[in-house]
Amino acid sequence: MLPQLNNKSLLDCVESDFEVLLHNPDYRENKYLDYKADFAFLKISKEISEFRNDICSFANAEGGYIIYGISDEQGTAAKLGGVEVENPDRFELELRNKLTPIMPKVPIQICRGFQ
Repeated sequence: MLPQLNNKSLLDCVESDFEVLLHNPDYRENKYLDYKADFAFLKISKEISEFRNDICSFANAEGGYIIYGISDEQGTAAKLGGVEVENPDRFELELRNKLTPIMPKVPIQICRGFQ
């Protein structure tokens, strides 16, 4: 699992900490880690089921991290692109609402930008 990055919680990381993931085979996607370039599921309704499947797979296993804003090439982090969210509070509410039907309940932590 990936509980820390550069000896920091993921929520305490800054952009330079995430650069460690890039092209690093030690941080390939696996059953605990997944990279997503953007939040397509908010724009394309058919993507919602893929999003829920990703969340369910972590919820039914031992947990894990989906890191949005990082694209991958063959499972290895390739580019830090970030994700711009116009209204972070509304976004978080919509995200939590989309996860309501998932059991077991999964904790969500949202990092609101780099510091």
